[in-house]
Amino acid sequence: MTTPEEAVRKYLKGIGTIPEEDPPQQTTLQLEIEKARTFRYMIERFVNDLKNYGFVTRTWGYYEAFPNVGVDFYDPDLEMLLAEKGEVYNHAKAERYASVQTRGSVFFRFINNTLTVEGDIPVAMLRPIHPSDEFWRETIKEEKPTDITEVHLHMWDHKPAVHIHIEGKNVDPRKLAKFIARINNISKRFITEGKIGREVI
Repeated sequence: MTTPEEAVRKYLKGIGTIPEEDPPQQTTLQLEIEKARTFRYMIERFVNDLKNYGFVTRTWGYYEAFPNVGVDFYDPDLEMLLAEKGEVYNHAKAERYASVQTRGSVFFRFINNTLTVEGDIPVAMLRPIHPSDEFWRETIKEEKPTDITEVHLHMWDHKPAVHIHIEGKNVDPRKLAKFIARINNISKRFITEGKIGREVI
């Protein structure tokens, strides 16, 4: 049974004299947890997409507080193709070179609700004399998901590896994974002179 006090309160609330209770506000901790969940989901989608394109990945870093996560990746098929191409000259050196040349890494940070990305995408520079496929600069021009800052060499054990350096904000991780796969696919097609290449949709 409604008491007189409850009846009066209900009436006053109905005519707008007593405002509705404010909806509960999210605490800073709840916002941080939600941000970490969103960040983790984006990275997991990126990693899963890379795996679907045939890459082997390794994830490192942390999702909570100030999320920083790195994703290392390589395509074992591309590594094998490079090693096979060079083994007629020197099998051991060809394997080491292929291992260095095919490694890439992307680093994600979530700063002020903005996803920032920086990393290196490996490029195999072998190409046939008369390539039947486009060169990767066409892909960079048309499909780049973020800023390409430079193409540079990395040296490891005195072996050079060519990488496309990327950097940007609010990058769609799915588009980035697709871009990496496209560059990788063109590298493979150059090595095999257009005989193979996985379709990237």
